Amino acid sequence: WSHTTMAMALAAKRAISTAMAMRKGSETCGTVTWVRGFAAETGPVQTEDARVRMQNVDVERMFASGKKAQKTFLDNLLKVEPYAPSQERKENALPMRVIHVNRTCKVTKGGGNFRFAALVVVGNKKGGAGFGSGKGNEVPIAIEKAYAKAAKNLYQFDLYRAHTIFRRSDASYCKTKAVLMPAPLGTGIVANETIACICELAGIKDLRAKIVGSHHPHNTVKAVFKALENIEHPEIVARRRGLVAIEQMDF
Repeated sequence: WSHTTMAMALAAKRAISTAMAMRKGSETCGTVTWVRGFAAETGPVQTEDARVRMQNVDVERMFASGKKAQKTFLDNLLKVEPYAPSQERKENALPMRVIHVNRTCKVTKGGGNFRFAALVVVGNKKGGAGFGSGKGNEVPIAIEKAYAKAAKNLYQFDLYRAHTIFRRSDASYCKTKAVLMPAPLGTGIVANETIACICELAGIKDLRAKIVGSHHPHNTVKAVFKALENIEHPEIVARRRGLVAIEQMDF
């Protein structure tokens, strides 16, 4: 082994020892996502098992192994350290829904380098919503970046009696066309899953919607937000035109 690889192994083991010491006080850990893994473990993980895995790793045995075995040992050593999500998100943070996660792979001599791109939508369920995308080596990292962008990219929509939109609205983005139509109280959301997530976070309870053309999640989200943004309150439009707005139920 080179001095760099030995230093990486020793640094990883020290990091693992620190992580195990921090978690020593509790019997179980919550949901844990490994740094080098592809999937998250959703069930409770026993700290005792993780501690035993850490103690069973023999660095001297790693030095005497072949290159592939050395890489496997080092990967297993690094997998013990959990990924800690950002602590910036507060308890009263905006609700979030993950719309889409895309995975890319760059094939190199040492193997494939995976990266992930996440698209999320946030909202306060009172007419405010936003969307954002983020990239990272792990899914949680990409989601955290997307959440931070979405929280800074909020839109405020006008709702009719806090349950639907004022009028029909059409908007297009690239090859995707979104058609949003108001609905009476009690109708619910008659649309695909992507639009249903946006409406849920924006506080829209009754809506009929249709996507024409491409159903790409990024284009769908941008087209729906563009359609919602085009809807203005009737009183604002009437004031701009010098008229008087009169409510008329036609649905």
